[in-house]
Amino acid sequence: MNKLLKKPMIVLILVLILGYVIYASSGKISSQLVKLLPEIFQTDFYLKNISLKFLFVVFSIVAMLLIPKMKFSDFGLKLPKKINYFKLIWQTVALTIGSSIVYGLLIMVLLRNFFGDTSEMGFPDSGSFLKTIITVWLWSSICEEILNRGLIQSLLNVFKKYKFCRLTLSVWLSGIIFGAMHFSVFKFSSSIFFVLFIVCGATTLGVLAAYYREKSESVYPAIMVHILGNVAGSFPLLIKAILG
Repeated sequence: MNKLLKKPMIVLILVLILGYVIYASSGKISSQLVKLLPEIFQTDFYLKNISLKFLFVVFSIVAMLLIPKMKFSDFGLKLPKKINYFKLIWQTVALTIGSSIVYGLLIMVLLRNFFGDTSEMGFPDSGSFLKTIITVWLWSSICEEILNRGLIQSLLNVFKKYKFCRLTLSVWLSGIIFGAMHFSVFKFSSSIFFVLFIVCGATTLGVLAAYYREKSESVYPAIMVHILGNVAGSFPLLIKAILG
């Protein structure tokens, strides 16, 4: 097993299979679990999201336990090395807002209008700003990072010896896989351009989170990046809540 985990292409195939199995299994089991809960959990997208992301963590931890000769600390579940948190904050906010503007103009304005797309787009209304804070900003950020930067990126460390644009290939792959997971937005939006907008934004944020995961050797700065990215990406919602 350890010999297989040293072969880059085999590792990549195994990681993609593992990621898909965890994502698909979590979705199927979650859909069954919510049927046992009060009706509000069965119909509310954001409350159902809690059980889905919880299963991400459960399956990730099970996988970590099953992988031989690796400890929880090897998966980034430990205190981080010293990093510049002020730099982390401004980079995350600037990159999130900047990429949202660029992708918004390129995809949502230019391409969407050029192709005359009138498909339904957008996320379901949470009905509560507090619910968004708890389920999206905090819960989703923590659970998704344990899966993506804890389990997946740790297995991709075999790619650290390769670099592209000053970042290791493990960082790029971690960000791209994270972004690809957001194609699930198709479940509630029929607009390919809105989905691409979300996927591109998630990939950009994922690469930054992966960079800090690698730099600090811990998932905790990556979780911080994810939370800040979700907050910065929700500025329009925040302004609306304050004014409303």
